[in-house]
Amino acid sequence: MFFNLLDASFSASTLAAMSVTLATQYSERPTVLVLHFLREELEDAEPQLYAELRKATSLMQARTTQAALEVLSHPARPQAVLVADASVTSPSQVALLDALVEYARDGGRVIFGVRFSSHFLYFPVSPFFRRFGMNWDRGRFCESTSSLNPDGLPRLLLQSTLPPKLSLRAQLLKDVHPEDAVYLSPTTPEADPLSLSAGHVADCFAAFAPLARGYVGYVGNVDGEPEVTPLLLEMLGAQNKEPVSGKKHVLVSNGAYLASESVDGCRAKGVNENPPTRPIVLVLRLTEDIPLSVTHNQLLNGLEKNARVYHVNDNATAMARLVVFPPPQAVIVSDATLTQSQNSVLVEELQGYARLGGRVLLGPYFGARLDRSRAASFFSKWSVPWTMGSNRYSTFALNPSGVPTPLSSEALFPTFNASAQCIKTSSPGEIIYGNVRTKPRNYNSQQHFEIARDEGAALWAPAKDF
Repeated sequence: MFFNLLDASFSASTLAAMSVTLATQYSERPTVLVLHFLREELEDAEPQLYAELRKATSLMQARTTQAALEVLSHPARPQAVLVADASVTSPSQVALLDALVEYARDGGRVIFGVRFSSHFLYFPVSPFFRRFGMNWDRGRFCESTSSLNPDGLPRLLLQSTLPPKLSLRAQLLKDVHPEDAVYLSPTTPEADPLSLSAGHVADCFAAFAPLARGYVGYVGNVDGEPEVTPLLLEMLGAQNKEPVSGKKHVLVSNGAYLASESVDGCRAKGVNENPPTRPIVLVLRLTEDIPLSVTHNQLLNGLEKNARVYHVNDNATAMARLVVFPPPQAVIVSDATLTQSQNSVLVEELQGYARLGGRVLLGPYFGARLDRSRAASFFSKWSVPWTMGSNRYSTFALNPSGVPTPLSSEALFPTFNASAQCIKTSSPGEIIYGNVRTKPRNYNSQQHFEIARDEGAALWAPAKDF
């Protein structure tokens, strides 16, 4: 849905009510975040892995610590994180490492793979994995044939999706619990049993272990072999699997959002099967001099009471928020900077978000700062028949023919007095509030008024194919 609000002094409770009532259409594809901080363009080096990830998931990438923390701190976090290099082992990354541990404990999957094992010589392996509650340590580096665990795979992994053997160079783990081993390599005679915990295995190519409500995984190949792609996808929960017939499917929320999981499966994993009770609303402010906290304190307080509100001040963060699963229910664009050419990519992302069921609300300062020369071009991108109208102080009333669906007139004030930048439209049914043509001397605020049918202070239109 696409909503336009062009009045800086418009009722805060009206805007808050409109921004929290949409049932968003969620994507069924899981979201996977790839952490890769090295200069190498990983997608060029791992084309098959990235092709499969893009096919099966909503793929996000973080190339900086700040970007990674931004995604991990969001309540709608990804289903899984692929740590593709060993940058997180640096002493300077303590905050990110703590965030990954918390994310895994809260229901997410953290998988160490791709380039991660290539750097085992440069950091203390055992203390690192102990942060995740694992006894894992550096084992042999060798070329060998690893086979699937003959005693069965760890929980959640399906044997039918994986090759029975993998022959490649790898950095193996030792001191892995047998139940957590996915692929095992033949143990050499010189392996020291005294260096292992009782019953643990010495040569493990891939491991996958529970941590509180989540999971931690490791894949040890060092040369980027495409044969390992199914294993990474399986650990990330990104393999295409047909849902079990007859079972109810839900969206799962508890740090990791798992689409199309059965209720029984969710309970077995110890994951809460109920989605967040409060919708997520983004407030996009691309201009620093917008004093929202001063002029629209009532609006912000109303939003904070009814929704999870996140303030976004730049394009990169805004686009990252739009693809986090589940997406926000509404985006409030607080100023007209969005209409400038340097923001065209963000506009396209917002259009795609709106087509999938999101709400884009233009206000509260959007109309006040909208450049008339850009207005027609901007609105044409959204395929709405809108142009700049009059700028006036007047009494505005709800459309007597009814407000556009799915808005409810019961949630809105019948009239208000304000200065507003109106928008002209050739579709009267899109008008929410219109300028009152004539107002009786003695009038009841609940009565219907005749309004102008060619422009309004607030309009609403469905998203179209742009």
